[in-house]
Amino acid sequence: GRTLHRGLEYEVDWQALPALTFSAAGAFARHTYAFSRAVEGGETITDGDDMDTAPRNMHALRALWSPRPVLDLELELTYAGSYFTNAANTHRYHGHRLANLRLGWQATPRWRLTTRVNNLFNRAYADRADFAFGNHRYFPGRMRSVFVEAAVELR
Repeated sequence: GRTLHRGLEYEVDWQALPALTFSAAGAFARHTYAFSRAVEGGETITDGDDMDTAPRNMHALRALWSPRPVLDLELELTYAGSYFTNAANTHRYHGHRLANLRLGWQATPRWRLTTRVNNLFNRAYADRADFAFGNHRYFPGRMRSVFVEAAVELR
């Protein structure tokens, strides 16, 4: 079957102060079926219904503070909107909001250390959700995770 995809993607950066930058990126989109058909499992896809597991809204806001040339701190807020979890558009995942934090330090011109904390507030969320075999299924996202990275520039 055919599908139809319409939307708007955006990316905006704003240098508020010499050491403070805000940015936003995301999409407003609608992904729909362009056909009608009964499918396995008793579902019926209807022309114009939303495609399952396709949120209409996905957004990220970031604030980057660089008080010194060798130090930066970034807070990121992400939003995944709600979406239908089955082709018949009768079940829905509510979407989620997450916060991530990153601290970077340029130790020397060649060495950079970075620490990231993903899912800062330890929220339960689904990387993907669907409705199959008569049940809601959730593929869980990571709980709070801390990553430490050391990078060296080889010359």
